[in-house]
Amino acid sequence: MPEKIKILLSNSIFTGLSDRPISGAVAISGTSILCVGPKEIATLFPGAEILEYGDRTIMPSFHDAHVHLIVGAMSAKGGFLRDDNTEEAAAKHLFEMNKNGKASEWLLGGGWNQYRWPGANLPVKESLDKYFPARRVFLLNNECHGAWVNSRTLEYLGIDKDTPDPEFGEIFRDKEGSPSGYLHENAGYDALIRILDDIPEKQLGEYVKAFEKLAFSNGITAVSDMQVAGIMPYGLYEEMDRKNDLGIRVHYYAPFKWDTKKLLGLKNKHKSKFLQFGGTKEFVDGTPMGYTGLLCEPYCDRPGFCGSPAIDLKYLREKSCELEAAGIDIRLHCCGDGAVKESLDVFEKAKSFNEKAKSFNEKAKSFNEKAQNLNKKAQTPSKPPGQNLQRRHAIEHLENTRPVELHRFGELGVIASVQPEHLPRHDFYNHPFHTILGEDRMRWSWPFNSLQNAGARLAFGSDFSVVEINPMRGIFRAVTRLSDEFEPEGGFAPMEKLSLSDSLRAYTYGSAYLNKRENDLGTLESGKCADIVVLDCDIFDISPEDLINVKITATFLDGDVVYET
Repeated sequence: MPEKIKILLSNSIFTGLSDRPISGAVAISGTSILCVGPKEIATLFPGAEILEYGDRTIMPSFHDAHVHLIVGAMSAKGGFLRDDNTEEAAAKHLFEMNKNGKASEWLLGGGWNQYRWPGANLPVKESLDKYFPARRVFLLNNECHGAWVNSRTLEYLGIDKDTPDPEFGEIFRDKEGSPSGYLHENAGYDALIRILDDIPEKQLGEYVKAFEKLAFSNGITAVSDMQVAGIMPYGLYEEMDRKNDLGIRVHYYAPFKWDTKKLLGLKNKHKSKFLQFGGTKEFVDGTPMGYTGLLCEPYCDRPGFCGSPAIDLKYLREKSCELEAAGIDIRLHCCGDGAVKESLDVFEKAKSFNEKAKSFNEKAKSFNEKAQNLNKKAQTPSKPPGQNLQRRHAIEHLENTRPVELHRFGELGVIASVQPEHLPRHDFYNHPFHTILGEDRMRWSWPFNSLQNAGARLAFGSDFSVVEINPMRGIFRAVTRLSDEFEPEGGFAPMEKLSLSDSLRAYTYGSAYLNKRENDLGTLESGKCADIVVLDCDIFDISPEDLINVKITATFLDGDVVYET
């Protein structure tokens, strides 16, 4: 039986292949795009379902290159505290959202930001104890590098005044030396691992389905799920995929420190349309706002202090060469310019290592061919792991970068996986970077246009749940470099603005390329998956400031409507 044909018509179709939209039609047959062309295409398919969208933009669906799927979905269920301007308001808001919850269940939420509170003081357990004396509460901050917890959680985790700080982490304490209620970096991540171990797999599966609905409502049909705290539930994804219950395309990035043989096994095993092993992810530093970002020069407000790496750099170099040889992609979290430099050095060494390995293999191959001529029974040796595989290594975040490093991205083929919504979103003039990094370094924070001009390929994502998952907020930020209050006038470091078309490509094709899916995702072309989003206006005909208000009209996944308003 022939596939049902759908024809999507619009005066604004952005295929991703040119900078301007076209007026025309997208024909869908089954799960694939049949063709893209003039509206007259519709006359070629009598009986096709015609969907007329007028001036609303049709484009490839969004591909979020950086999310924390399970942790984000759990935080969304508990509630986000991004807009609360005091510690007390945040605690009360959390209570109002969860006052009917079960005392026996974990309450996870997040998004709070002490820099929005008077005095910018870190929160304490007592403010949560007031509303949650019995229920365990764990709240990641807006950067997901620290957690606010109550006394019940500290008690459950066995954290008291005698508990030592973990490596690259800190249990903040009050004047008496008792835990204050704030767990920084690995102190919070260690707790998160314990918490996830308590949650049944069935409930985790419900979080995945909730995430899918949220993603579809924002025009997203594919994601990179990035490990955090060593957490990556690939077994859950595998089972859901086996049952055809995984409704969003997941490319997962496992912990860098996992055994290479295990990683190769996962790479060879997970290759379906909806579940693929993407590679590995590791933290090279933390964040400048938490003073755990690794800088080349000292923090402006902490003379002599540059931060420290989150991983042993010798081990990072050695393991990266091993993964490079095995054909496994690496994505490194780098927020400080020192971490970026170290990571580029690592990728340069790994690339050199691989080139030497390939040269050695070519010589071995030549030697073997000569041996075969002498002895017809000689067996050809197997290829070394990773031979002739194109790498898609990436650096994540790039909150601060020295201009001297930019050219290395293009030369090394390292992808800049960045999140525009990380730019200052509120109260630009009081953003901590002004005092933490200083104006000279702040100018080189999130240098998207400079990276692109230096030959770097950009891949956009959200880093959900650190910020909202809505791609249009990221597009608005990349194009205007304005806060939500439209500050500063003309945009922050305006020379780093991107065009609308480049921003859309970074959130579609760029992310697909990063995940080695550019042959079936990321543009509207014949033969590619019919993953399409329809926006509620012609975004090429509105002011850049209005991009933040654009909504999703419909989301198509494999030709089926999975969200519609």
